[in-house]
Amino acid sequence: MQGKQNKFWPSWVPAAGILMVLAASLVVGCADGSGEALLEAGITRLIKGDYRAAARKLEKAVEKLPQSASAWCNLGVARLKLGQTEQASESFKKASELEPNDPIPLEFLGQALIQLKNFDDARNALAKAGEL
Repeated sequence: MQGKQNKFWPSWVPAAGILMVLAASLVVGCADGSGEALLEAGITRLIKGDYRAAARKLEKAVEKLPQSASAWCNLGVARLKLGQTEQASESFKKASELEPNDPIPLEFLGQALIQLKNFDDARNALAKAGEL
């Protein structure tokens, strides 16, 4: 993944560091109900560890921004943290469909599929992520 750029965070950041990087890159404070404000609010809640509130905001964000891979991927992270692994995997699949050249949703999808003990699909998702 070295040297690749994506819409979620710089390529030098490991997937485990997503929340810290997002915290450093956000300008939060929009209280309106726009999709972007909901996405920012959801990510802020993710960073704070309030996964239920994050999921609620991000579910609204994907309603308003259905073509946002970032909204879908972050919703997947919130769902994964809540133990909603099946729903998380669906969110990561949607994010991957929207941004097929970004390995990050596929990496998270692989993690979710491992938790679901779907090892063949997890291997495929992670292999595809490694090719990008």
